[in-house]
Amino acid sequence: PVRSTRPYYLDWNDELDAIYGHVGGSPEALDLIKYTYETIDLNQFWYADYFYRQNGTRYAPHNVYTDSELLIRAEAKLIEQGEIVESPKYESWLFKDDQPVGETARSLAIDFAPGTVYDVDWKYQPETNSYLRYQSGIVMKMTDDATILANNVVVLAMDIRVVDSVTRRHIQTVGTGDALISQDGETYLARWQKEARTSRLRFYTTDGYEISLNTGSTWIEVVEDLNQTNDIK
Repeated sequence: PVRSTRPYYLDWNDELDAIYGHVGGSPEALDLIKYTYETIDLNQFWYADYFYRQNGTRYAPHNVYTDSELLIRAEAKLIEQGEIVESPKYESWLFKDDQPVGETARSLAIDFAPGTVYDVDWKYQPETNSYLRYQSGIVMKMTDDATILANNVVVLAMDIRVVDSVTRRHIQTVGTGDALISQDGETYLARWQKEARTSRLRFYTTDGYEISLNTGSTWIEVVEDLNQTNDIK
């Protein structure tokens, strides 16, 4: 699924030197892409061939999608146009082998907003040592036959402010703050750190050691306060 851009998405994208696919965006973010940042831009408005709308089951603006094959073709087009001149450069996280805790394993719940529509549960799957994403009690899928699984779930507490009349947000992405890491069936307090806008976001124990993640996929959630989370069975 693909949505519009915001300034904080640029901060996370650009630390990876990545192509940024999006459908339009806020005036501030679009101006930053055009005039200030060196973001590799793949705006659906100008590159519609590399996106598609899933009509019937989803409704605009929530029905724009892309896939790996389309993105590989888009990369070739951007290289041809001279938008990409070298391979991406970024620092890796640290990784480790799985170390499941066994019978004491717990899951994670996140309360994003009043009501239940946006409530998220990451339910631990002991057979795969991973977390299955639920929203409003429903298993979430990327496609009809692919559920959303994560080997690590990271929750970041960041300063979030409403900045205009249509409730767009500003998120303080640079600096440091509290975090939760869920992996191997346990959830523990950590710290996040991002030294500059294009620096790699990193995760540390509360006594300063960088955390190793399980190999596989990592899903990052952002909240205002870690009190919005609960450790659940």
